[in-house]
Amino acid sequence: MTEQWTTSNEYAERNRFQAYAKKHLREFQSCFANLEKIVTALNERGNLAQIKYGFFRSEGRDIWRISQTGLPHAAETRLYI
Repeated sequence: MTEQWTTSNEYAERNRFQAYAKKHLREFQSCFANLEKIVTALNERGNLAQIKYGFFRSEGRDIWRISQTGLPHAAETRLYI
């Protein structure tokens, strides 16, 4: 069986996440929904370079960006992996 990709909040600053979610709930939910799409795609394809979504792109040096999608008048929100 192939190892599956998962997420962990072990290194997350929980207070900052909670404060951001309280202030920008739609953006927070959208980014983390997109993160789940990336995890699912990784489990299906196994390679970040094979994943093609408009909200997901390389920032160089093995850093990838996930942004929120479909939110008019939203605060710019990004997750970096």
